[in-house]
Amino acid sequence: MPIVDNYGRVMAARKGVLVPANGSKWISLIGSNPWREDGFVELGEDYLCSGKFAGVSTPENSLIHFLKRYVGASDVPDTMSAQITKKNTFLLLDWIQRLRRKGVNMPVRFLKCIKEGNWLKVSLNGILGYRPPSQSFLPSSSWGELLQNESVLVDISIIDQSFYGDKINGYKDELRAIGVMFDYNEACQFIGKHLMALAASTTLWLLEMLGVVIGFNQNYKLVVDNLKPPADNISALTAESGLLVLKCLKHFSSSGKIVSAFKRKKFLKTNMGYKAPSESYLFNPQWGCLLEVFNGFPLIDQNFYGTDIVLYKNELKQLGIVVDFEEAAKAFSRVFKQQAEKSSINKDNVLSFLACCRKLNGTAFKFPDDLKKCIRELNGCVLVLVLEKHYDWKLLGFFSNALEVKSHHSLDDFCKLWKVWEVLESGSGEILLVDKRDVFIADDLPLKDLFEQSSCNPLFVWYPQPSLPSLPRFMLLEIYSKICVRNISESVLKEVSTMDGDGLEQVNPSEILIGKGLVKLILGFLAGFSLKMEEEKRHEAVRNLLDLTVIETNDPISIGYSLSLSSGERLKKETKPMIRWDRESKKLFTVKMDRSGGHRKNIEYATCFSEAISEGLLWENEDHIRELAELIKLGFVLEFDEEAIEFLMKTQNLQLFLEDDRFISSAFPTDD
Repeated sequence: MPIVDNYGRVMAARKGVLVPANGSKWISLIGSNPWREDGFVELGEDYLCSGKFAGVSTPENSLIHFLKRYVGASDVPDTMSAQITKKNTFLLLDWIQRLRRKGVNMPVRFLKCIKEGNWLKVSLNGILGYRPPSQSFLPSSSWGELLQNESVLVDISIIDQSFYGDKINGYKDELRAIGVMFDYNEACQFIGKHLMALAASTTLWLLEMLGVVIGFNQNYKLVVDNLKPPADNISALTAESGLLVLKCLKHFSSSGKIVSAFKRKKFLKTNMGYKAPSESYLFNPQWGCLLEVFNGFPLIDQNFYGTDIVLYKNELKQLGIVVDFEEAAKAFSRVFKQQAEKSSINKDNVLSFLACCRKLNGTAFKFPDDLKKCIRELNGCVLVLVLEKHYDWKLLGFFSNALEVKSHHSLDDFCKLWKVWEVLESGSGEILLVDKRDVFIADDLPLKDLFEQSSCNPLFVWYPQPSLPSLPRFMLLEIYSKICVRNISESVLKEVSTMDGDGLEQVNPSEILIGKGLVKLILGFLAGFSLKMEEEKRHEAVRNLLDLTVIETNDPISIGYSLSLSSGERLKKETKPMIRWDRESKKLFTVKMDRSGGHRKNIEYATCFSEAISEGLLWENEDHIRELAELIKLGFVLEFDEEAIEFLMKTQNLQLFLEDDRFISSAFPTDD
């Protein structure tokens, strides 16, 4: 709504509206409009006056009430620039509360004025006075009295609740917004900042008189004499505290007390959380790759402590941290043996270890003999020998001619080798090699579920789960198709029980809830963001649904499936869906719905109904079948009540377009 400001200008764009200055409360508080640069418009004084136009009279201040209600024109409580009354304090807090509820931010300069102004009544060790909100506290317990005793070096300003009463506790959010502090931790930080400010100034002598030690002066003995072991569960130990322990070890001759206090405490931050020194390792860029082969070595977090941590190598060793290659190699050897015994060394471990071997080759860092022995033990697992590594090149020709050793291996050779390694039975989680005539691509999920447990061998092609970025599932399925692996949907023979004869009755589609509500839901989904189906296609899909002949039967619908394998074995399965959409005959067969069967039967029918309709509509867009089925199932439970469907669509961010409304009107002319 355009408005006229106090300069007579018509303003259409704005962030907020202030009532006219004449008679307002904000003018007495700040004297001028400090929000002008932030988009706040001050109304002109003409809005205060009465008026008469076309025989209609407008009383004085009526327009202001209108603008307060419909435009959001606001005022602030009247107050003085210094010490304000209790009433005006609550008026100010009420005004801030209203702004926060409306989501309107106060201008930075005005907020700063409130935070730093000496207007809040407080108590300082029993003496009343005024302090800025940013230096005041409203404690929720008795800690405020404790901090106001003589042992505290900094005055703590506690809001005078005897002056403001319990009502002040109802404005904690507003008080916090203008800088008031509430917690004991905030009070401690306030005291600490004040003392640090004194320490940074020329008043150090004052702190010294108060008993504060000024300057560390390498006084490590003072630290050690007052040393206490850290807690067992440390979650926020700083880097400086850890380095201080190492400095004490370095500069204090008697280190036994420090070592005994910290050796078994988890105070060191590593890449695996906080660990004790006896569990930790110091990474050395020359040979540290050995500790990265497996994930079980807690490495001290040098990003946390900084590069200075390496200057305390001897002190770290005193605490029990592994810092030398010899000790690290022994630890690696133990882990390597454990992983080898459990057959847990994977491809990444092998590649990382080989890269580390290459890096250490030719250096002074040598593996211990027991590790070399463990690595070189074959245990009958090597099936391929690279002859050129063991024999002179002149003998290779002899091997090829006399012993028929191939110099170049074909794909079939590797497949034969794989056959030797092949897992003999399923259930081990390994990849099996199966004749391509006996495995299928699962392009039909219901058929996959039907046949999956029918054979002792896997019936469906393997693909990694989750899908690998380098080899997506769809790409692997394309490869299977190119080598003539068949789709399950194209390989089964289907036999549907005869539907002609007694027990069949044609019914009105509305009897199974195929009506206006269902069509609205389907059209909204097809036009939604996930599918974005064009108008013509979505109308054609719904028209196919509405053109169906609905046949009701008392007997279950039986569908038999058979799947032939290369061995001559034929797998047979039968299913009895409650509803079946036969696209060829344009008929929808359904078992007679019994609403007296209870919730179990109703939800079962709703599930079958939603799946049959979704699969019939989206047989070319399988990825969206389940999503549509869930919507239809919920709509079925609601009996596709139009008001309920409209609310459901709104919650799913679905809408109908004008062309869809026209289509529905033409499809259901008697409902208009």
